[in-house]
Amino acid sequence: MPYPFTTEPLPSTYVNTMLLKGGKNRIINGNFEVNQRGYTSGTNLASGTYGFDRWKSGFTNTALTFTDGVQATTVTISSSGVLQQIVERENVPADTYTLSWTGTATGRVYNSGATAPAYAASPITVSLDGLANVVVEFTAAGGTRTLGLVQLERGAVPSPFEYRHRGEELALCQRYFEKSYALTTVPGTATDVGLEINSMTSDAIGQVWYPVSFKVTKRATPTMAMWTNAGGANQWIADGPGVGTTFAVVASFTSEGKTVIYAGISGWPAWTASRLYGHWTASAEL
Repeated sequence: MPYPFTTEPLPSTYVNTMLLKGGKNRIINGNFEVNQRGYTSGTNLASGTYGFDRWKSGFTNTALTFTDGVQATTVTISSSGVLQQIVERENVPADTYTLSWTGTATGRVYNSGATAPAYAASPITVSLDGLANVVVEFTAAGGTRTLGLVQLERGAVPSPFEYRHRGEELALCQRYFEKSYALTTVPGTATDVGLEINSMTSDAIGQVWYPVSFKVTKRATPTMAMWTNAGGANQWIADGPGVGTTFAVVASFTSEGKTVIYAGISGWPAWTASRLYGHWTASAEL
């Protein structure tokens, strides 16, 4: 009788197999299917700039060309381009790991701050000490190169790529980046869809605050960016006293699990309750 239907204790090999079945891939968005920023094929990314969720350029200019796939997308990295993902230290306890991928790009794995090893073809097996964040990096040295189905897993033998449920993959990405816009809408677009509308209060010196609640807890205090529904950058709109007042956001901080947006409005009545509305993005990327 198959194990799930027996009353006898399950053998350790079966239990371990079930425990390892999900969550083996330390890479997030390894199939390039989550693109909250709305990165457009062929756009140059400056060094340190993110395109697809969790993937940033590691070179002066890196451009990715691609056609969206249903289950996975393969990207083509521009000549000399470099693509990186930083894996949190907490997700890579000391052990042997294997990095594997599809495509012609070469890759490497190393501790953040350490001397980077030479690039190599897939798969790569490394020993990681769990003492630092881990850099997973790919290059297209000498010409354009393709990349897809990136996986970093425990052990010395690569296994088939782990396809997670789309909602699970999105939630993993939102730990590092989230937005108020609809999933397919580029931040900064003029739209009312996904608009944040909530009550606000001004304090004794006339500063306005507004709590933003995230779907997913962020890795760290995020950096906020804001837009009006008309696409005005670094602005929100208030109603109540001074209906339709557009003002600049001057600061934000996180308190009790919520991010509070502060804005300066000259002459705003102290302790006034009203409404504030606009769009936002929150980034806690590494």
